[in-house]
Amino acid sequence: MPQRCFCVPLACVLSITCLLLPLFLSSAMGGEQREITSLEDAQTSAEVGFYFSRKLNGLNELDPSVLSKKAIAALKADLYMSVSDKSLQISEPYRKNVSTPYIRRLYEMKFQAFQWKIDAEIVGTEQELAIFLNQLAENEDAKSLVAEFKLRNFFKSIVTTETTPEKIDEFKTELMSAINLAVPISTIASLGFAVAQHIGIPAEYICKELVEYIRSPECTLSAEEQEKAVVILETACRLAFGSDPKLYGRTSEGNDFNWESLRGKYVLISFTAPWNDYDMETLSDMLKIYEKYRNKGLEIVSVYVVTTATGVVCMRLQDAVDEFNKSVEKNKLPWIIISEALTVEAGKPAGQGRFYIAGHYPMVLVDKEGKIILAPVGGKPLRDKLTEIFEYCTIER
Repeated sequence: MPQRCFCVPLACVLSITCLLLPLFLSSAMGGEQREITSLEDAQTSAEVGFYFSRKLNGLNELDPSVLSKKAIAALKADLYMSVSDKSLQISEPYRKNVSTPYIRRLYEMKFQAFQWKIDAEIVGTEQELAIFLNQLAENEDAKSLVAEFKLRNFFKSIVTTETTPEKIDEFKTELMSAINLAVPISTIASLGFAVAQHIGIPAEYICKELVEYIRSPECTLSAEEQEKAVVILETACRLAFGSDPKLYGRTSEGNDFNWESLRGKYVLISFTAPWNDYDMETLSDMLKIYEKYRNKGLEIVSVYVVTTATGVVCMRLQDAVDEFNKSVEKNKLPWIIISEALTVEAGKPAGQGRFYIAGHYPMVLVDKEGKIILAPVGGKPLRDKLTEIFEYCTIER
């Protein structure tokens, strides 16, 4: 089971990156854009972005029962590859500036295209990917990006092929090497903890090894960078496989939340913020899940966060309280709601902001003992896991 569930975190990260690309591209140009029907007609990055967004929406609506997963992966590979190549062509004078977020995103998109081709089992993809990485590595500014791509590729091989202790040790060594090559610590944490979930060990073991390496003489990070890296790792580990979130705070009803009172139940924890409230699709899915499993042993807890991992309140406290109250009134959620703003207002320490992970608010599933068994999670992987827990297991008993 872990193997099925565990390709999800990386796939989510990559797909989020690519879905944000149209917005990034469209922001590059102001004013109205031409309506284009083919990629060849695109003359600006914004036009490519609009084309990509429209085509991707169409692919996401394809019925898996009509087209196989391989066929859909092949279509996505073709779209991602053609769009990234066209954008890089338009950006020719700047394409070597890989440190620029825009150019970096384009190469990330091209790498994702190769991942789709691998999923589609297109012959020769591994060789093409190796050539792409070697060519990219010739650019001194791209060494960090190449190291990240190789690490992601290694991760994919772990979760899709037979895993051995030797392979896991090799992967951990690569994680440590990636730290010295300036691969983002959030990426290293995501992939490292994903492997921990895949092989069924608590993420804290991976976290501990990485922290020990960062504080060792072998690590080339400065003292300041080391401390920042440790904070990122330990923050991410709080919402990784095998960890106990240890939620606390003031509820929307003005009571102190008791995390231990939920032992014996499965708990879906959803983090959000006053400025990042639920979209209608997410909220609809959560309501359906709650209605289906609430009487079978599932509880949902929404946590509205207002602080960063270091405890800094991101907005004026009264504004945060007002926005939270508006959200509660609008959404009328039938489950437990924790407000960090109300917690701080009541004179209690902040702390839920420590769950703000790598630029987004995650959703995790916790077992009856209070340990995370799936993270981050959502959509079909979450529905599959809940079916396994509440329906398949019930039949087995």
